[in-house]
Amino acid sequence: MITVLTQVAADALGIGLAETRVEFGDTDYPATGSPVGSNGAMMVSAAVHNAGLAVRDQLVALAVGDAKSPLHGADPAMITVASGRMTLAGDAGTGETYAALMGRHRD
Repeated sequence: MITVLTQVAADALGIGLAETRVEFGDTDYPATGSPVGSNGAMMVSAAVHNAGLAVRDQLVALAVGDAKSPLHGADPAMITVASGRMTLAGDAGTGETYAALMGRHRD
């Protein structure tokens, strides 16, 4: 199930599998049931996908609002994400990576 959730998270965030890690089963995390097998993966995948999309949307909004970003002022609907890089649709040269954006906003 971890593999499926990792794939779902990577897809939603627009990053590679190597940059994605799913963790659960730790007492520091909220208490949940123990979904296992294909039924568990199906139940949890939707939540992971929605959370990934929400994070991606927040990062795009941060880039659009950041005067130092090449995407500043762009229409968020015109930004695509692949391999951890946000780019302006139709202009692959205009964009930046999540890492560059987060590097400016680490405080």
